[in-house]
Amino acid sequence: MKVIGKLKTLFGQDPARADLGWHMDRFIELLDPAITRLPDYRRTLEPATEFAHEYCLRLAAVLPGPYAVSESGHGSDPLLSALFPRREDIAAAFGRSIEVRDRLAAFATGTPVEVHALLGLRQRVTSAPPDTPSTLSRAWSKPRFVDHTLRSLALSEQEVRRQFASAAFDSLRHAYLQKVEELRRKRKQAHSERQLMLEVSTVTGDPAEEPDTASCDDTDLSPAGLLAGLATWLHAPQEHLRLEMGNQDAQVILPHPDPAQRGLQKLELPTLVGVDRRRWPVCLVRFAYEDALAAVSRESMAHRYLLI
Repeated sequence: MKVIGKLKTLFGQDPARADLGWHMDRFIELLDPAITRLPDYRRTLEPATEFAHEYCLRLAAVLPGPYAVSESGHGSDPLLSALFPRREDIAAAFGRSIEVRDRLAAFATGTPVEVHALLGLRQRVTSAPPDTPSTLSRAWSKPRFVDHTLRSLALSEQEVRRQFASAAFDSLRHAYLQKVEELRRKRKQAHSERQLMLEVSTVTGDPAEEPDTASCDDTDLSPAGLLAGLATWLHAPQEHLRLEMGNQDAQVILPHPDPAQRGLQKLELPTLVGVDRRRWPVCLVRFAYEDALAAVSRESMAHRYLLI
């Protein structure tokens, strides 16, 4: 059985192949409409599209959580207190996340509702003051999570994972489009510089200098070349978007759940590596709609966002 079939139960339904094909057709129109006139272009593109889409589903499936988030639970829940070092960090995450502000109203039902979302955070280490003895500086520095940001709000864990997979797949496609557009821009600029140098040479009689084209690689930007490049790009999604483990900035230190055992334990969150230069440790969370609504009403500005 293919991976997409194995994940059918988790995501509630088999992702529609027709919808996937329709979105790729729209994307090809943006990339180069001439690609659609190539013979068997769908046959070339479909295996790569399915491979990348299944990869995104696998990423969504391994996101840890959802973990319950509430101000009332802070202090008594070790995991919650580790993710949000200060109680006020919880309200700040709700009130300052752009997507919470923009989408929360859609979950108003008049009855208590639990909202699920993707949480991204970053770790900051507070440096010791300059006059701190070197023997104490390491112990003085205390890493803690900051910039808590929420996105992909939904009424269920499954829907958050589906949204993440969809956003990841869109990110892969548009990263390729951005690469192509940048190459087109550089080649157009080099052509303009070459024409200018030829005009100057005509006036001065000196040989025309060639513009610097070191930044322009030899990528084939013909319709056939773009199609082949897109297929190669989608067959290697991990090079452009992935969840990494082993990042010390994504470790949560917790007391051992068994009181009989001494010491601490570590929970490692996966780090999202993609178009966002900020590398976010991520997990799923769930929280009361009313808590988020109250936090949004107290904040005058939402400015936090998380790119996938």
